[in-house]
Amino acid sequence: MARGSFTISLDFELFWGVRAKRELADYEENLLGVYEVIPKILSLFEKYNIHATWATVGFLFYKDIEDIKKDIPKNLPNYQNRKVDPYVYLNSLNSSYSEKFSKLHCASSLINKIAESKNQELATHTYSHFFTYEPLKSKEAFIIDMKKAITLGIKKGYSLKSLVFPRNQIDLTYIDTLKLLGVESYRTNPNHWAYCDGDKPSKSFFLRLYRLFDTYVNISGHHTSLPILKKGVAELKSSMMLRPYFDKLSYLESLKLNRIKKAMKHAATHGQNFHLWWHPHNFGKNQEKNLKNLEELLLYFQKLQKNYNMLSLTMDEVKNMLIDKNKNSIKTVAVVLNTSWNIYNFRLALIKALREVGYKVILIAPRDEYTQKLEEEGFVYYDIKMNNKGVNPFEDLLLTYNFYKLYQKIKPDILLNYTIKPNIYSSLAGKYLGIPVVNNITGLGTVFLNNNISSHIARWLYKISLRKNSVVFQNKDDMKLFIEKKLLKKKLGTLIPGSGVDTERFKSKYRTLKNKNFTFLMIARLIKDKGIKEYIEAIRLFRQSNSHKNCTFKILGSLYLSNPTAISKQELDSWIKEGLIEYLGYSDNVQEEIDKVDCVVLPSYREGLSRVLLEASSMAKPIITTNVPGCRDVVDNGVNGYLVEVKNSVELAKAITKMVNLPIEKLRHMGKEGRKKVLNDFSDQKVIDKYLSILKKFNSQKRVSFQNSYNKQVTVKQKIL
Repeated sequence: MARGSFTISLDFELFWGVRAKRELADYEENLLGVYEVIPKILSLFEKYNIHATWATVGFLFYKDIEDIKKDIPKNLPNYQNRKVDPYVYLNSLNSSYSEKFSKLHCASSLINKIAESKNQELATHTYSHFFTYEPLKSKEAFIIDMKKAITLGIKKGYSLKSLVFPRNQIDLTYIDTLKLLGVESYRTNPNHWAYCDGDKPSKSFFLRLYRLFDTYVNISGHHTSLPILKKGVAELKSSMMLRPYFDKLSYLESLKLNRIKKAMKHAATHGQNFHLWWHPHNFGKNQEKNLKNLEELLLYFQKLQKNYNMLSLTMDEVKNMLIDKNKNSIKTVAVVLNTSWNIYNFRLALIKALREVGYKVILIAPRDEYTQKLEEEGFVYYDIKMNNKGVNPFEDLLLTYNFYKLYQKIKPDILLNYTIKPNIYSSLAGKYLGIPVVNNITGLGTVFLNNNISSHIARWLYKISLRKNSVVFQNKDDMKLFIEKKLLKKKLGTLIPGSGVDTERFKSKYRTLKNKNFTFLMIARLIKDKGIKEYIEAIRLFRQSNSHKNCTFKILGSLYLSNPTAISKQELDSWIKEGLIEYLGYSDNVQEEIDKVDCVVLPSYREGLSRVLLEASSMAKPIITTNVPGCRDVVDNGVNGYLVEVKNSVELAKAITKMVNLPIEKLRHMGKEGRKKVLNDFSDQKVIDKYLSILKKFNSQKRVSFQNSYNKQVTVKQKIL
């Protein structure tokens, strides 16, 4: 850093931070004083334009003790020292709590006030004020605690990207997992023997005396530093603690402040960072004197700012300056879809890979039952209301506006849009703000299969929204169609091999056919466009001409009643009653169901590039599908399966008969050929490499007006829409 910087971080804990050392009654005045002193600190920060980080214990986000008890994680740390275990303490409390008692343990109102204040970053101090130096029954306990802290923050509307270890007990064995949890920076201790181990339980009297003396007289150094990246996470060393005013040592206050000022000046003149920290409850008593000391330091910072151009930065902003050496590089990728289910099931490998190579990944989709799974993976998630099947123009106008407001707030560097509404309305919002967009056409759906008014309007909107964007297709037929209809210029289209398949996950456990009755499986949403009715009619035809053959036909997939071509429950029930099919409902464990069958069938009218067929081929299952875009790409006819004419149940029945009559060795050979094809052409790594290549092209591109708004110091108000 050419310019010196000044960072303040506050360890916001209330009673959770002192519980193992103090009795509540003895420290009550300090803790209750927090409710007066924090607004005053925020007022000083605003007055002197100070950017600060508030590392907050997760328990403080709740409104009261009862609220905490309702949300206790299933897996607890189980400290060997029961005295430090917060869950033992929680269990010891009775069920009636006064408002004052709750204020000593919970502080949701203060957290909201901090988040709403200018230039303040909310960070995590772990969920339960976790002690990393205490013996534990499981090393996984810290990871579980941190996951809870991050996901709770997201649920409450905050993105917690920085970490301060409680008691400064830094355990570097956990650093590997921080990035996976979504933590981008952490505070560590000064590189000096007297401070490097933080607050160890075995801390000697001599060490405490040394630290106290060092508070007033410089015997250990200034402790200014430059941040470094460790395994993709920024390490920020603390410099000094701002000790509270102490009556018995009041005559030494000027020495303490001068000690800090000299270190601040050293950082300003040497282009380094000075990192000051304390606990808000330290200022709970003697508020006037403590705030006076703080203001004196802030006035001195103002002087350094004027004379040496010193910056005030939060921990997250220090991290940003560290990794943003190339101002035009892409940092934040927003992945936008119509369901969280889609992200989790089809994009998880991609978004993990993007994160692993250094991108910050933000997920945007309507909240559903899969959202929590994505949050547990450590991704920042933003909910957006979207009527996926609606055609109300006022709803879509509002959706575009909501995308616009969200992008103004989170400032993504690039948008990866999937599915029709994000491809249109997210792209329009991105265009207006000057954000580069990569559209992904994973299938054409009813917009191109039908020829009604709404389809014409949708195609016109595609033409407007895709203009000048990079557009990714999963099969050459779809790309050719867009170019022929002049929805896209040829040079802007890119072909990728589908969504990719995890070939290790989709790998058969069985070497031979398992079923006495030859078993077919169709996996699809229960809509007409997937060829479900042709499948049913083909089963009828097969059984009429092959009554001696014992075969089982299964369907796996959910009813999709909001789709205009949906199969009704009554129709489905009638097929089951007729004995045509076994209906498996919906499953998250698709590979297990594929592994149980002998052949997978998909008579779809059109696909982007069928994920079902790729997964089945990866598991060495022969397939029967239609000779249409997105299906025929996966099958070499007669080699790893059979192609049939679309909407032709007679041909489908013949292919089923042909498959049943094949000798077992031929079936095995077909399966092996299918897996070989997927390994060669469709593995998820091939798809990931293609996306990384696409994103890399944007790294050297100049940003327009939207980027200019980043050049101001960042206001870290992380309230989520």
